[in-house]
Amino acid sequence: MNAGLQLPAKGATLRPQGAIGTMAAARKSDVDKAKATARLQQLSEEVGRIAAVLAALSEHEAAAVALAVEGASGPEGERLDAGFIRSMIRARRLRGHFFPNEIFADPAWDMLLDLMAARVEQQRVAVSSLCIAAAVPPTTALRWIKILSEQGLFVRIADPEDGRRVFIELSAEAAAMMEAYLKAVQRAGHVVI
Repeated sequence: MNAGLQLPAKGATLRPQGAIGTMAAARKSDVDKAKATARLQQLSEEVGRIAAVLAALSEHEAAAVALAVEGASGPEGERLDAGFIRSMIRARRLRGHFFPNEIFADPAWDMLLDLMAARVEQQRVAVSSLCIAAAVPPTTALRWIKILSEQGLFVRIADPEDGRRVFIELSAEAAAMMEAYLKAVQRAGHVVI
């Protein structure tokens, strides 16, 4: 054995030295860059696929909403059950027996449900009744009625027999959206509260 040659200890890592070591490090750097570039390309392709899927879902959602607004969703002749809507309202009220009512304050949805049930039952709803149905203070309910009227979801109709009374109804568009939504929920057999 050559006395000038030293062998590395068992388990030690060999490191190239000098010009050979520098070339090896440069090649490793090039390999790392190539791997990173390939990975970035894969990620870019994956993001492109995700974007395409999201675009398709958005188009599908928009088409479903358009069909719902036109009243074309569900089987022909499918009827919306007022009892089903009233059960949703009762379930929402039942929460108040177990949790503080303030944490579930959603007067807009309560009003939409109440007006839709009244529409199915062919009943008129006075502003005062809608305020009660909202289960919030009257000033809050009136503010929501104003907002939803301005957004075109509610329509105010003066009572021809009593000039002091005003009825609230769902606009045709809001009624179509609520009907399509509630029929879909009804078909699925879910009670949404």
